[in-house]
Amino acid sequence: MNFQTMEYFRAIAEQRSFTKAAEQLHVTQQTLSAHIAGVERELGARLVVRSTPLRLTHEGETFLSYARRFERGLSDLRRELGGPSTLQHGTLRVGISFTRGRTLLPGVIERFCELYPNVTVDLREDTNEALAASLAARRLDLVIGVFSGSEPLIEAHPLFDEHMVLLATRELLEGCGLDVKGLAGPLSRGDVSPLAECPFVLSPPEDISGKQGLRILERAGFRPRVKAFSRNMATLLSLALRSVGVCICPLDLLNDTGTPEQKRDLISYDLGPDASYAISYALPAGGYRWPVVDEFVRIATGHAASVEAIAQG
Repeated sequence: MNFQTMEYFRAIAEQRSFTKAAEQLHVTQQTLSAHIAGVERELGARLVVRSTPLRLTHEGETFLSYARRFERGLSDLRRELGGPSTLQHGTLRVGISFTRGRTLLPGVIERFCELYPNVTVDLREDTNEALAASLAARRLDLVIGVFSGSEPLIEAHPLFDEHMVLLATRELLEGCGLDVKGLAGPLSRGDVSPLAECPFVLSPPEDISGKQGLRILERAGFRPRVKAFSRNMATLLSLALRSVGVCICPLDLLNDTGTPEQKRDLISYDLGPDASYAISYALPAGGYRWPVVDEFVRIATGHAASVEAIAQG
């Protein structure tokens, strides 16, 4: 049993197949099978049931847990012992919620890659909850999202404030009997109750933007009539432009994703100070942290500040 054993066993556990795991590892199926059989003899325990699909025994599940912890520890050990040279090599695993990556990260990654040409950024987009779980398990090095600060095994720090705006066509608003100009007053105070009879197109509740949008509507005391949910901001803006529904979205996503036609024909309303919330960067709590993570955060913080200044200007 050696370092390679852990990688081999994790691969067969994830693929549930010796054939697929061997392809992933670039070894023959016979080599992989013989290696695992040797480990079983060494431990005196059966780790896998060679069925289709392959199954782990109770002992195999226990071994997998240790193998994953071993691999994480080995990764940290190699980074720490590597010293300054590791600043230039490796893979940085970054998580961010859907759509937001398009707005914030292209400029950040571009600058980061200029400074660290031998570091690969593995960008993973998912829901905030899924990303937080991966970060706590140290499957990610850094996550950008919304955090309360009370999440276990995570330390979060503010990055920038995101502000929500309301978008709709004149046709839709007037069709609902609303005064387009008169809406600006109550909406700027965060009162969206005049829109109670309007249809909406929103991000889903598990998305940060969707959760915040629904919270704004719930404060008005009515249940919105949602015509469509989508994680794709370009889709939501297209639906709003077709008067399918009113859209609530972050201002920076509108600025980045919206077409000239959408920005021209969609009426944008400010929703007041309560429509802002903090976007944070989060790191695994405790343990060794790769210095490259801090460099990525530094670049992201500077880029976010410049984007926020442009949006406010």
